[in-house]
Amino acid sequence: TVKDRMKLYRTIKRIAKENVLVSVYPTHLLTHTDVTSNQEIKKEIEKVGFKFEREIHVELIHDDNKVKGYILNFRKS
Repeated sequence: TVKDRMKLYRTIKRIAKENVLVSVYPTHLLTHTDVTSNQEIKKEIEKVGFKFEREIHVELIHDDNKVKGYILNFRKS
């Protein structure tokens, strides 16, 4: 839920060192969450004070499969 994710983001911000890079792989958006886009996730994370740095499209391994996906990078500001 949004409440659970916001709690997680706040905890990460609280314990992370200044200027740390936080990377998020937002997968399963249509099947396992109440959000449907990277933009929604980005807005949530920015709302707790992380600064969006960039979005990259890469090939990676997920559940033992090679897939293409987006990684969202943020900095603690």
